[in-house]
Amino acid sequence: MILEQAAQETADLLNCPVLCGDFLKVPEDQQFDVITMGDVLEHLQRPAEGLEKAFRLLKDSGILWISTPNYESAFSKLMKTEDPMWREPYHITYSSRESLTRLLEQAGFEILRYSVSGHYNGSMEMLCRKKGC
Repeated sequence: MILEQAAQETADLLNCPVLCGDFLKVPEDQQFDVITMGDVLEHLQRPAEGLEKAFRLLKDSGILWISTPNYESAFSKLMKTEDPMWREPYHITYSSRESLTRLLEQAGFEILRYSVSGHYNGSMEMLCRKKGC
Protein backbone atom coordinates (compact mmCIF):
# COMPACT_ATOMS: atom_id res chain seq x y z
CA MET A 1 0.00 0.00 0.00
CA ILE A 2 1.33 3.42 -0.92
CA LEU A 3 1.17 5.96 1.85
CA GLU A 4 -0.24 9.36 0.93
CA GLN A 5 2.81 11.11 2.41
CA ALA A 6 5.19 9.00 0.30
CA ALA A 7 3.10 9.69 -2.81
CA GLN A 8 3.21 13.43 -2.14
CA GLU A 9 6.98 13.37 -1.52
CA THR A 10 7.47 11.54 -4.83
CA ALA A 11 5.21 14.01 -6.65
CA ASP A 12 7.16 16.91 -5.17
CA LEU A 13 10.51 15.33 -6.05
CA LEU A 14 9.56 14.53 -9.65
CA ASN A 15 7.31 17.55 -10.16
CA CYS A 16 4.52 15.39 -11.56
CA PRO A 17 1.21 14.07 -10.24
CA VAL A 18 1.27 10.80 -8.31
CA LEU A 19 -2.07 9.16 -7.62
CA CYS A 20 -2.56 7.36 -4.33
CA GLY A 21 -5.44 4.97 -3.80
CA ASP A 22 -7.17 1.90 -5.17
CA PHE A 23 -5.96 1.51 -8.75
CA LEU A 24 -9.17 -0.19 -9.84
CA LYS A 25 -11.16 2.88 -8.75
CA VAL A 26 -9.09 5.48 -10.62
CA PRO A 27 -11.49 7.57 -12.75
CA GLU A 28 -11.12 6.95 -16.47
CA ASP A 29 -11.69 10.56 -17.50
CA GLN A 30 -8.04 11.05 -18.41
CA GLN A 31 -5.41 8.84 -20.00
CA PHE A 32 -1.72 8.39 -19.35
CA ASP A 33 1.40 7.86 -21.47
CA VAL A 34 2.98 5.43 -19.01
CA ILE A 35 1.70 3.27 -16.16
CA THR A 36 4.07 1.42 -13.85
CA MET A 37 2.84 -1.56 -11.85
CA GLY A 38 5.79 -2.46 -9.68
CA ASP A 39 4.85 -5.38 -7.43
CA VAL A 40 1.12 -4.79 -7.83
CA LEU A 41 -0.38 -7.78 -9.67
CA GLU A 42 0.45 -10.32 -6.98
CA HIS A 43 -1.76 -8.34 -4.60
CA LEU A 44 -4.85 -8.36 -6.84
CA GLN A 45 -7.52 -11.05 -6.60
CA ARG A 46 -8.23 -10.61 -10.31
CA PRO A 47 -5.04 -9.50 -12.06
CA ALA A 48 -6.78 -9.59 -15.46
CA GLU A 49 -9.09 -6.83 -14.19
CA GLY A 50 -6.06 -4.74 -13.22
CA LEU A 51 -4.49 -5.17 -16.64
CA GLU A 52 -7.76 -4.29 -18.38
CA LYS A 53 -7.97 -1.15 -16.24
CA ALA A 54 -4.39 -0.21 -17.18
CA PHE A 55 -5.30 -0.69 -20.86
CA ARG A 56 -8.26 1.69 -20.57
CA LEU A 57 -6.16 4.28 -18.72
CA LEU A 58 -3.36 4.31 -21.29
CA LYS A 59 -3.28 6.55 -24.33
CA ASP A 60 -2.88 4.94 -27.76
CA SER A 61 0.63 3.47 -27.91
CA GLY A 62 0.81 3.89 -24.11
CA ILE A 63 3.45 1.95 -22.22
CA LEU A 64 2.89 -0.41 -19.29
CA TRP A 65 5.81 -1.57 -17.13
CA ILE A 66 5.22 -4.49 -14.77
CA SER A 67 7.35 -6.13 -12.13
CA THR A 68 6.01 -9.19 -10.30
CA PRO A 69 7.36 -12.42 -8.81
CA ASN A 70 7.81 -15.29 -11.25
CA TYR A 71 6.87 -18.37 -9.27
CA GLU A 72 8.34 -20.62 -11.94
CA SER A 73 11.72 -18.88 -11.96
CA ALA A 74 14.91 -20.85 -11.39
CA PHE A 75 15.37 -19.01 -8.08
CA SER A 76 11.89 -19.98 -6.85
CA LYS A 77 12.35 -23.58 -7.95
CA LEU A 78 15.71 -23.74 -6.17
CA MET A 79 14.55 -22.06 -2.96
CA LYS A 80 11.11 -23.73 -2.83
CA THR A 81 9.31 -22.66 0.35
CA GLU A 82 12.39 -20.71 1.46
CA ASP A 83 11.69 -18.17 -1.27
CA PRO A 84 10.39 -15.16 0.69
CA MET A 85 7.83 -14.43 -2.04
CA TRP A 86 5.98 -17.63 -1.06
CA ARG A 87 5.77 -16.50 2.56
CA GLU A 88 4.44 -12.99 1.86
CA PRO A 89 0.89 -13.05 3.29
CA TYR A 90 -0.41 -10.37 0.94
CA HIS A 91 0.62 -12.19 -2.24
CA ILE A 92 -2.67 -13.70 -3.35
CA THR A 93 -2.01 -14.24 -7.07
CA TYR A 94 0.86 -16.24 -8.54
CA SER A 95 2.25 -15.68 -12.04
CA SER A 96 4.75 -17.27 -14.35
CA ARG A 97 6.14 -15.79 -17.53
CA GLU A 98 3.63 -17.83 -19.54
CA SER A 99 0.59 -16.96 -17.46
CA LEU A 100 1.43 -13.25 -17.34
CA THR A 101 2.09 -13.19 -21.09
CA ARG A 102 -1.33 -14.74 -21.69
CA LEU A 103 -3.07 -12.20 -19.38
CA LEU A 104 -1.28 -9.27 -21.04
CA GLU A 105 -2.17 -10.43 -24.55
CA GLN A 106 -5.81 -11.03 -23.57
CA ALA A 107 -5.94 -7.49 -22.17
CA GLY A 108 -4.67 -6.10 -25.49
CA PHE A 109 -0.96 -5.60 -24.86
CA GLU A 110 2.08 -6.58 -26.88
CA ILE A 111 5.21 -7.40 -24.93
CA LEU A 112 8.19 -5.34 -26.00
CA ARG A 113 10.69 -6.72 -23.51
CA TYR A 114 10.91 -9.42 -20.86
CA SER A 115 13.71 -9.48 -18.31
CA VAL A 116 14.64 -11.05 -15.04
CA SER A 117 14.50 -8.45 -12.30
CA GLY A 118 17.80 -7.00 -11.19
CA HIS A 119 16.18 -5.94 -7.92
CA TYR A 120 14.39 -9.04 -6.59
CA ASN A 121 15.51 -12.64 -6.94
CA GLY A 122 12.84 -14.63 -8.71
CA SER A 123 10.95 -11.63 -10.10
CA MET A 124 10.32 -10.65 -13.70
CA GLU A 125 9.79 -7.37 -15.48
CA MET A 126 7.84 -6.74 -18.67
CA LEU A 127 7.60 -3.66 -20.84
CA CYS A 128 4.38 -3.60 -22.87
CA ARG A 129 2.46 -1.40 -25.30
CA LYS A 130 -1.18 -1.29 -26.31
CA LYS A 131 -1.67 -3.45 -29.42
CA GLY A 132 -2.82 -1.98 -32.67
CA CYS A 133 -2.17 1.60 -31.68
